Amino acid sequence: MTPLTPAELVTLHYIAAGLTRPQIAARRGVSINTVKKHAAAVLRKMGARCKTQAAIMFLYGVGAGYTVEIAAPRVKPEQGGMWE
Repeated sequence: MTPLTPAELVTLHYIAAGLTRPQIAARRGVSINTVKKHAAAVLRKMGARCKTQAAIMFLYGVGAGYTVEIAAPRVKPEQGGMWE
């Protein structure tokens, strides 16, 4: 696989977090068109058919070589099992 650029990797991270293109653009301080170009490059380089597939590959390290740690949510017993 062709390595992702730092900008593409950040875009992929935000895609995997469920952000929309406008939200990604706002957080990165770039245009929506730039986000679209980075997202398209991510899909092409990863061989993914859609953003969901790319996000799953990213989160689980399937063929992409990129992983992130996913921490289990902590529960406070006094809250009756509610999320923190």
